[in-house]
Amino acid sequence: MPSFFSRFVRIGRLPEPLRAQLAPEGILHVAEQVRVTQRFSARRAFRPERQPPDRVGGVHPRAPLRVAAHLPPLKRPAIDRRWDDANDGPAKVAVSAAGMQFDLDVNHVDYRFRGHLSLTYKMGLPDDVLVALPSRSLAFGVSPDYVFHMLGVRVRT
Repeated sequence: MPSFFSRFVRIGRLPEPLRAQLAPEGILHVAEQVRVTQRFSARRAFRPERQPPDRVGGVHPRAPLRVAAHLPPLKRPAIDRRWDDANDGPAKVAVSAAGMQFDLDVNHVDYRFRGHLSLTYKMGLPDDVLVALPSRSLAFGVSPDYVFHMLGVRVRT
């Protein structure tokens, strides 16, 4: 349930650039102001900014050709993959009637990382949306920069 503050400042709304990018493909379903639980358990050589495990504001648009999810305050989408991409890699997305689960075993991304990262988008999905999806699961490869991005760590260059 979104808080009064998040409704007031429009946190968790689909950003206009992402909406414009998905519109030509046809948006199947958009759930705005979704409660997102982020969990990260690991031994790491960096220190992320403190973030609570529960956040409000995850946006989860689904187009027939791709799955995309945005997680404020990140600048880029947390997930933006096509359904027909290679289904291989340490990052796994599972879609169900209860929402979407993203799991990443960071051990397989870079030797510096040890642990697990997960995002749970808690939302109800109608049956017609689930039937229209080409698949209920997706796997893809990620870079070390992606892990830093997901944790909100600023990488020094």
